Amino acid sequence: MNEISIISQGDQSNLTLNEDHHLACNNVTIDIVGEGNRIQIGKKCRLLNFKMIIRGDNSKIVIGENVNCSGLMQIKASSSSIIIGNRTRFVGKGPALRCGEPNTKITMGKNCLVAIDVVMNTSDSHSILDIDTKKRINPPSDIFIGDHVWVGMGAKIWKNVIIGNHSIVASGAIVTKNIPEHCIEAGVPASVIKERITWDSRLLPFDDE
Repeated sequence: MNEISIISQGDQSNLTLNEDHHLACNNVTIDIVGEGNRIQIGKKCRLLNFKMIIRGDNSKIVIGENVNCSGLMQIKASSSSIIIGNRTRFVGKGPALRCGEPNTKITMGKNCLVAIDVVMNTSDSHSILDIDTKKRINPPSDIFIGDHVWVGMGAKIWKNVIIGNHSIVASGAIVTKNIPEHCIEAGVPASVIKERITWDSRLLPFDDE
């Protein structure tokens, strides 16, 4: 069943589907309030129990080809973006990806795997002030996730983080700093526990010799 509910308030916002897209979807909501926003979905995507919300102007959500999406993508302010690379998969009820302030973005590369209850946010959602200057000291910042990254169940990835290609974020980790390529990062706050690794979504035979 293909089922998309579209709620749009504003001018010059658009939804683009790749020609011959072969889109499969069920229980999908697109909710846009603002002007000049764009949602683009590549061919052969599968969207299930999935909501996309945009508030503000001139923002975009771009989903590549052959992507499995569920959960939430939410842009709460203008000139922000969420970009998902080809063949990336969200598992189960999916993650919550949020751009919480203007001019921020979440970018995820190709062939990533994201488990349930994962949260990513480019903002702390509240202001932290210096008591002497009264100025805010917690600006928003982008999140960048490379190619072939596995994000485990319940992990949290906060602003100003870059995760290198072929790395793993363990279940329940809270990531506040960059992760190099080919590493496993775990804990609260997360730190590297294993280097020189990669991963395979197939359950390969185990050789203990």
